[in-house]
Amino acid sequence: MFNRFLLREPFDTVTDLPDITFAEKELLYGDAVWTLGALCGKSIHAFGWPTCFHRHGIVYLEDLPIKADEKNRFLTTEVHLNSDRIYQMTKCGLCPISSLYNEDSLFLTADSTVSAHSISYQLMLSRIAHFVIQLRKRMEEEMAEHGPFSPENLEQMAREAVKSFLNPRGQTSLFVECEENEIY
Repeated sequence: MFNRFLLREPFDTVTDLPDITFAEKELLYGDAVWTLGALCGKSIHAFGWPTCFHRHGIVYLEDLPIKADEKNRFLTTEVHLNSDRIYQMTKCGLCPISSLYNEDSLFLTADSTVSAHSISYQLMLSRIAHFVIQLRKRMEEEMAEHGPFSPENLEQMAREAVKSFLNPRGQTSLFVECEENEIY
């Protein structure tokens, strides 16, 4: 993760705290990892899964504080990244956080990691692993109460398990369409 974002505008004694002689000289930035968490939450709200957090045309954070740069252009992030820098960072395994000039929003421009798999893939794998662990516990409880399963019961239990994995999120398939022609 790269590029911090502005958490709030600095306090000014004239407008914010007129009775106190205090003014902040430094801007208060938040770490990029908090952006990933917030974007995953927005992805869950929009798609039912956290794996579409990098679809910046759909999933982004807005209504953020902005600051002026040396050319009086406003940003929510610490630095502006042009497309060449974003490409280079992505190739290095970084997920750059970007904002557009004069807009109060930010977004993740890539889903890359140093490892061989994307963050989306790792989130999906983690969710599946958690589900399998919970399913195993449930099956052990059922076997302790009712004895071994018949093949028909196992098939029915597998169908119910897949439905329970997908239905709470409003999904009918393991594939999530984030944008047209993109399936995760």
